[in-house]
Amino acid sequence: MELTINEKKYSFKFGIAFVRTLNDIAGATMQGMKFGMALSTTLPSLQADDPSALSDVLFAANATEKPRLTRNEIDNYLDNDADLEKLFDETIKEITESNATKLVAKKMKLGK
Repeated sequence: MELTINEKKYSFKFGIAFVRTLNDIAGATMQGMKFGMALSTTLPSLQADDPSALSDVLFAANATEKPRLTRNEIDNYLDNDADLEKLFDETIKEITESNATKLVAKKMKLGK
């Protein structure tokens, strides 16, 4: 997926590195042990159009790409310039089609 932010193109990949980064950002931790599961807990928030979850997902999907966006740049884009409805739909579509994430999305019946 590509987005143009401040007249610059940025890429977003929804592969294994995305899942790993999302786990670091939003994964479950119990008694000091990490369990991952961020994708499973974040997908319902995306379906509910939670902009904070969208920010986390975009940050994780851009983490391995060049150029990289900062969290503040993503938040400012979402606050001021993004067509949120379209961006939620596009992000969910990418997650449902990516080999690394489509199985979890299918089990959770992700889609609008």
